[in-house]
Amino acid sequence: MSLHFVTGPSGSGKSRYIYEKIIEKSIEDPNGKYFVIVPEQYTMQTQKELCALHPAHCILNIDVLSFNRLAYRVFGDIGTGSMPILEDMGKMLIVQKIIWQKKNELKVLEGTLKRSGSVEKMKSLISELKQYCVSPEEFSKAAMTESESLLSAKADDISLIYKGFEDYIENKYLTAEDVPEILSHVIDKSDYLKNSTIVLDGFTGFVPAQLHLIERIFTIAKDVYCVVTLGQGEKITGYSSKDELFYMSRQMCGSLIKAAENAGSIIADPEIVNGENGRFSKNAELDFLEKNLFRYKAASYEEVPENISITDCADVNEEIEAAVQKILREVREKDRRFRDFAVVTGDLDETGELIKERFEECGIPAFLDKKQPVLSNPMIRFIRGAVDIISENFSYGSVFEFLRSGLAGFSDDEIDAMENYVLAAGIKKGAKKYQSSWTRTTRDFDEAKAALMNTQREKLMELLAPYTECFSRKKTTVHDKTKALYELIESCEVQKQLKETEARFEAEGDIVRKDEYAQIYKVIIDFLSKLDEILGDEKCGNEEFSKLIDVGLSSLRIGFIPGSQDQVLIGDIERSRIKNVKTLIFMSVNDGIIPKSIEKAGILSDADREVLTENALELAPGPEDEMYKQRFYLYLNLTIASEEVCISCHRTDRSGKGAAQS
Repeated sequence: MSLHFVTGPSGSGKSRYIYEKIIEKSIEDPNGKYFVIVPEQYTMQTQKELCALHPAHCILNIDVLSFNRLAYRVFGDIGTGSMPILEDMGKMLIVQKIIWQKKNELKVLEGTLKRSGSVEKMKSLISELKQYCVSPEEFSKAAMTESESLLSAKADDISLIYKGFEDYIENKYLTAEDVPEILSHVIDKSDYLKNSTIVLDGFTGFVPAQLHLIERIFTIAKDVYCVVTLGQGEKITGYSSKDELFYMSRQMCGSLIKAAENAGSIIADPEIVNGENGRFSKNAELDFLEKNLFRYKAASYEEVPENISITDCADVNEEIEAAVQKILREVREKDRRFRDFAVVTGDLDETGELIKERFEECGIPAFLDKKQPVLSNPMIRFIRGAVDIISENFSYGSVFEFLRSGLAGFSDDEIDAMENYVLAAGIKKGAKKYQSSWTRTTRDFDEAKAALMNTQREKLMELLAPYTECFSRKKTTVHDKTKALYELIESCEVQKQLKETEARFEAEGDIVRKDEYAQIYKVIIDFLSKLDEILGDEKCGNEEFSKLIDVGLSSLRIGFIPGSQDQVLIGDIERSRIKNVKTLIFMSVNDGIIPKSIEKAGILSDADREVLTENALELAPGPEDEMYKQRFYLYLNLTIASEEVCISCHRTDRSGKGAAQS
């Protein structure tokens, strides 16, 4: 039972060093058990890297896991019936249910929780409290500074909702935040990890729930290795102020040492990887950048750099064009592959799709590394249109949002003609307008054409009749409304139509769109099922139901798997895990984007968090800590390429406003 740190600066070859060491051990001891635990988004990349390094190009007794996957393995080993994991959408629905139930008991947050986005903020706060192992009672106690203080009253409301959430999910669901803590209580009952060798790689820190689990792992594993990014000559322990670049790394080391000591484990001397054969061993400029970036008393590079460039562009489009020309030129002239490039930007949500579209227009295969919103998908438009038809009383926009989804059984020509008639006849909104016969003639619609439009109206109202009948009744529940919506989806054979579109995209070779259509039906039906399961018994007005649907659909995301190995990865500075690239193109390095502006406070203000911290309650990093965290991620990103770093910024944003350099 010993803890080993593998340390070195970014690009020194720490991961390769420990992977080769584990592979060697696994070959020497084929009956031994070896585990590499990485963040969820690292698992596939790590498996590929281990297979590539292994002489046999397979890893029979080495397993790559995230903490959640490890939990499922252990639960399966000891025969514990695992409850379903509650995803973010389910959490939001439960929080909404508790708010409705407790609204008369809330002291100060009732008005706040009616605002748009407040339910999601409350869900995020509950997730944070669970990650940091803070119970409702502990949270309320930590906020009791003054009996009449606003924070104390706010904490009582939060604790009330948090306690209601905990009571609701008890013996029904687990949250992702619960998994490490539950696993820590049962892991010693399993032989799965006993006498194994474990590697922790890709982490920049651990929350208390994970540390509790790691402490239990120390008691049953033979050796635990942790890969830590530390500058040359930096020590794993000792005083470190927050403004030092490797503060997060030392904090992580300190927390692991404390956990190991609590478990009675031996702390071995750190294994230092100096980078002699690392990423920058043949690139003096990038090696200099790594050694001096964000350091005190940083040296100046006296020569004109050839492998580091900064480009000032007029706007985002010019930045994208510069990236396109760079990639195409080097692929053509230097025999580069597309996978040798990676694009990182601080505003992936704003410009990610724009970059990807332009790249593909120019023949550059690209993969956007983020879960995609699906608001433009026809099924989303179908559902939103159907719900808005009720809440907006057959408004022009809602009716034609529904029809233009293409899933309601009307052809484009029929919809165009019907829309022209509605506009010509001045039919703006009102169920009665659609329930009454359309006989009015206009300049473009004589009696025959008006009669044809009336036939289309009858077809629409016949389709919607069972659905609108349910919503017209008083005192209907969420279950009633959800069932009526589902039956409308079924009557239009939406699943069949989506399958046909999926097959068409597959035939055209559009893998991304094919994957979207393959997933969308299940994602939405799962959401409706969860809505019915959690809030089904609640009485709900049409407007409230519309808000529930809107919140749910807006938060739906679909993940994609890269369709090819040879493509440019487009990612952000925190989530994306980029490896083995030669050129990094770092776009939109502008003030407020890099580093990212700290978001406005959620349910708890910055002042509230300061008071709670003073009362010894550990929570997620505050604005100051978040700023230092972003700086560390910037360091990691600017040191991922082996040959070249291209930085660009823009002088005007997409709205035409001036944009300052970072």
